[in-house]
Amino acid sequence: MSVFEYTARHPDAMALFGKMMVDLHAREVAAVASAYSLSDVQSVVDVGGGPGNLVAALLEANPGLRGTVFERPAVAETAVQWLHAVGLSHRCDVLEGDFFESVPTGGDVYVLSHVLHDWDDAQCVTLLANCRRAIAGNSRLVIVEIVLPGANEPSPGRLMDLIMLVNAPSGQERTLDEYRDLLARADFRLSRAIPTPSPVSVIEAIPA
Repeated sequence: MSVFEYTARHPDAMALFGKMMVDLHAREVAAVASAYSLSDVQSVVDVGGGPGNLVAALLEANPGLRGTVFERPAVAETAVQWLHAVGLSHRCDVLEGDFFESVPTGGDVYVLSHVLHDWDDAQCVTLLANCRRAIAGNSRLVIVEIVLPGANEPSPGRLMDLIMLVNAPSGQERTLDEYRDLLARADFRLSRAIPTPSPVSVIEAIPA
């Protein structure tokens, strides 16, 4: 079974996995929050936001912001506990659901952090299309991922690509052109890509 199926059936493993994700991305979430300001919006929806560590960093960096973590039922309780522990539960809701079916509406910015690399192209397009249906007006989508460089250029994404092959056989790391293609297939236009002081970049997309 997949790592997602296993952790859903084993709460102890889910708690350990959630802690690992918080520890692994501790520096990264601060780098993303510093590189990409959300001071011009009121709400952010972190789709597949795990324990809520990224949305917590975004809320801390933008005092006027409200957040939502949208996760599977098996993960949602971890997010509730984490946000309470860091004192941000009053500014962030946790909603349960399946992002392959739909995502919550009403957000100004939608975030997919280390989500798309878990899935193949067809699954990514389904997820992106669900985000597109939820986005209205001037809302935008933000993807946080390692972006692979050109052929033969060194990158920490090369190792992560192998890790994804082992842990999520349908997943992969991608180049910026590959993200641009996935976004176009879901009626988005890639507007810019912002490097951060970490291995990941912030890819911003708007409705096409």
